[in-house]
Amino acid sequence: MKILVPFDFSKSAEKALDYAIWHQRQFGGSIDVLHAISGIIATPEMPMILPDDMVINGARERLEEIIKIKRTENKLSDEAMQCQVLVGTPASSILLKEKSENYDLIIMGTHDKESLFDRILGSVSNTVVKLSNCPVLAVHSTSKADIRMEKVLFVIDDVTHINTALDHFLEYNNKVKAKTDFVHFSKGDDNIDQQAEEILKKYYTINELGFAFELKNIFSKDPIADISQLAVEGGYDMIAMVRDNEGLFFNYFRPSFSIKAIHHTLVPALIFKAKES
Repeated sequence: MKILVPFDFSKSAEKALDYAIWHQRQFGGSIDVLHAISGIIATPEMPMILPDDMVINGARERLEEIIKIKRTENKLSDEAMQCQVLVGTPASSILLKEKSENYDLIIMGTHDKESLFDRILGSVSNTVVKLSNCPVLAVHSTSKADIRMEKVLFVIDDVTHINTALDHFLEYNNKVKAKTDFVHFSKGDDNIDQQAEEILKKYYTINELGFAFELKNIFSKDPIADISQLAVEGGYDMIAMVRDNEGLFFNYFRPSFSIKAIHHTLVPALIFKAKES
């Protein structure tokens, strides 16, 4: 597995790096840690001031020291975990690297609360979740220290096309072997017949299914709040959701269901793209 970890030196980024190391142990492969340094917007006459060599080298030395410690603590080779510091806006830098080097998974930190600016223009993690081609695991600074993937809550609905996501999840979870609850949050007048049929076809027709699963339907007037509550009370180690292909209005002015769920749930959230581009 080829993993990309955007790193901004925050507590959530440090936790994301720990989750990346856990995944590398399970799947093998390599971890690339990326720190992007933005320029400073100044005035209309001088709209952007680029960081100088002292800033860039300082960030590189700081990141390399963190990576060196992590390699030593986890007995990783230099090839198993490398780092890079570059100049550019974080979201664009992450997405360009992901698309050019074909990563299997992005694991990144996210913040529990968003500012007004983030809600309007999108935080870095929001933008990456919306536009990345590969799955994104969003990790909070308060996510569990003792990392494990024994129980997963997979949220489904009647609208999002989940076939591609199920293929990715099958490959992922046949290795992790987490007990998975597929839960549909119903408003009372809909059902999970179509999605349940797709799930059953996928899972019962695969000979080497490596984990147990259940299908559940829960009536809910506030799915976001109920997901957050269920994730904690149910002792889930991760929630999984599918991000459908949404238009410009939804992407930038009306957060998707999966984006809102990420920020209201302290459990790590694995977000799949509904369809390949």
